[in-house]
Amino acid sequence: MKSSFHILVIAAAILLALPAFAQTSASPATVPCKVPPPPPKPQAYSAELKTTTVQTLVDGTTITRESTETRAQDSERRTMSTNTVILSPTNMPTYTNTNVNDPVEGTQTSWNSQTKKARITKIPPADQRYGCWATESGNFRMNYGKPRPAGLPGIAAVTAVEGPAQLAPQPAVTASIFTRNNFSKPEDLGTESILGVEVHGTRSTWVTPVGQIGNDRPITHTTENWSAPGFGFPFRTIYDDPQSGKRTSEVVGLDLSEPPPETFQPPEGYQVTTEEMHEVPCAQQ
Repeated sequence: MKSSFHILVIAAAILLALPAFAQTSASPATVPCKVPPPPPKPQAYSAELKTTTVQTLVDGTTITRESTETRAQDSERRTMSTNTVILSPTNMPTYTNTNVNDPVEGTQTSWNSQTKKARITKIPPADQRYGCWATESGNFRMNYGKPRPAGLPGIAAVTAVEGPAQLAPQPAVTASIFTRNNFSKPEDLGTESILGVEVHGTRSTWVTPVGQIGNDRPITHTTENWSAPGFGFPFRTIYDDPQSGKRTSEVVGLDLSEPPPETFQPPEGYQVTTEEMHEVPCAQQ
């Protein structure tokens, strides 16, 4: 009798535990939601670059051209690039072209020291960046490619025109640049320090074969590129082409502090024009 009572007590305890067990088994395990950390802010910097192009003629005469460039970026991803053209002969005045991209305000700004004019262009919102857009004056155009769903903007191919200013002197573009036959495997040059920043270098070599452009011997071209993560430009490039000469561009000044706000604004006294962009038909290819 006593053992039967014990059996009944145990059975009752099991029955009482079943709902709780079933409820516990049916409840999924709670997994804490991991919120991804915000992306790190970009490296702020102000950099000065100098480009020297030396062309050597058959008789040994050399022609040297120089230009300087200033680049800046703040922690809000605003970017600025200024190209100063040093004309030859040296008694001619220099001038600068400046371009600013401001993703915070959604604007592209350019100005020129010759004309003392600045143009601020309001680019379309991100969810409308498809097809072709242009300002009323036609001086600024963007092509975002084919229509895309909202929130998935295309990649803009930008063309900007600002007054009569010219671009910095560049090496002559020759057919051999586009006929890159017999490319060698890029050579790893390792790392070195430029102004306290560790940069990684590579060298590419290609050969224009005999007869490709009327040449009776192979022509060898080389390009060196030294870059560092977080910077939107190479710290050093060396382009050596027997046809157009040797061009060397290198960072000669670097400041890693936050650039002042006026870096991204037209200078005082400039005539400023603001234009909005409108969707336009894309040009037929």
